[in-house]
Amino acid sequence: MKLALVLGLLGATSVSAAPYYVGENLKQNNAINLGFLDAPTKKEVGTTGKAGNVAAFNLNGAYSMTNNSNVRIAFPFYMVSKNATASATSKNAIGNLSIGAGWTDSFQSANRVWNYGYSLTADIYAPTSRKAEGFSVARINPTTDLYRFATKATSVTPTAGIFVGRDTFSAKTNIGLGMMYLSKSSVSGTSQTADGQTKAARYLVNWQTAASWHALQNLNANIEYNTVYLDSKTAMDGGTTKRAQFRSSITPSLSGNYEQILASAYVTLPIDAATRDRTAVAFGVNAGYSF
Repeated sequence: MKLALVLGLLGATSVSAAPYYVGENLKQNNAINLGFLDAPTKKEVGTTGKAGNVAAFNLNGAYSMTNNSNVRIAFPFYMVSKNATASATSKNAIGNLSIGAGWTDSFQSANRVWNYGYSLTADIYAPTSRKAEGFSVARINPTTDLYRFATKATSVTPTAGIFVGRDTFSAKTNIGLGMMYLSKSSVSGTSQTADGQTKAARYLVNWQTAASWHALQNLNANIEYNTVYLDSKTAMDGGTTKRAQFRSSITPSLSGNYEQILASAYVTLPIDAATRDRTAVAFGVNAGYSF
């Protein structure tokens, strides 16, 4: 992965790579990609009174069926230390497997200066994350990982976006609805969902705005703002006091390619107090191969 990262960020070829975002990617090339995120947690997160750590992997692939349409699949996995969970138990487990599809259409202005277009995507997450510690991972980076790791959660996430570009700069924004259903579990003899709440159906709103500077033909500097708006039950984070319903983060990154090798590196900085109470920063890299 380190070799792929170096080659992807420093190499120069005739192949041009689109920006790779931590949030929604409006159009994905035929590729297989492995993402890694690491976030140190604060000592107040768990019950041991010590700082912990959360690490997450996401193996995903995308395939273009036509010039406009593509399908994608993702297999997430996490490792959480005992100091980062309420149960004081370390866990290695899979997240929620997902499958999705997208449609992208692009246009060019009459003077051939501007490129612009729109995208429609949707993903379905199966409830394969079965351990209670999955919520500890989901809350570390909720703007992008909530559906991926939430325990016993079935989710559907339709998204619509627009994008525009000129010369060496491009920008995009997209908004989506998250419909999440949490399976009921027996908690202390009562019928509650896996996060300790009684309402199983959840409705959330996701929003992302991002911009890129195409510094070289195969190197992009990106900045993105990711937000998720939680309903009142989800905002309680499994407790009895409602926290911020808006969870937001800023993510600067570099992404690029060397021939068929793709790579990116990023840092995510949480803005909302509820997430900052858990972690101050998360680091990540992605490495993949296009075909």
